[in-house]
Amino acid sequence: MKLLFPTKIRKIHQSKLNTQWGDMDALGHVNNIMYFRYFETARVNWLKSIGINLGADNESFVLANACCEFIIPIKQPAIISVDTFLSSIGNTSVDLIHELYLECENNVRTLSARGTATIVWVSLTKSKSKTLPIRIKKLLSAI
Repeated sequence: MKLLFPTKIRKIHQSKLNTQWGDMDALGHVNNIMYFRYFETARVNWLKSIGINLGADNESFVLANACCEFIIPIKQPAIISVDTFLSSIGNTSVDLIHELYLECENNVRTLSARGTATIVWVSLTKSKSKTLPIRIKKLLSAI
């Protein structure tokens, strides 16, 4: 089954990562769960880059859902990049699209996987979603 992906509004970040020996599975390629970890690393890198400190003042983004479409396997060692795109901004949430590329020689990039994530702004003390603060809405609109 092919997944339908939402519209990409704009590219907001790129993270370059190196695969690690422990990322592999018994079949000799990067384990599927690691793709979610790469997406997570890219999201956290992006949030840090725009000045959002997760957990500050007992508020944070948390992951509400995530999906991944695996296109081609990655073998270790490899350099990968995750391009992150803004898809939509809601009252309490942000929808993102991630594209994971295998970085090859001569600046050639091969799409290996793509995924989506919804992150929700929450009160960590109440364990409830909260309206996105104005400062965060401004940060997201300025990107």
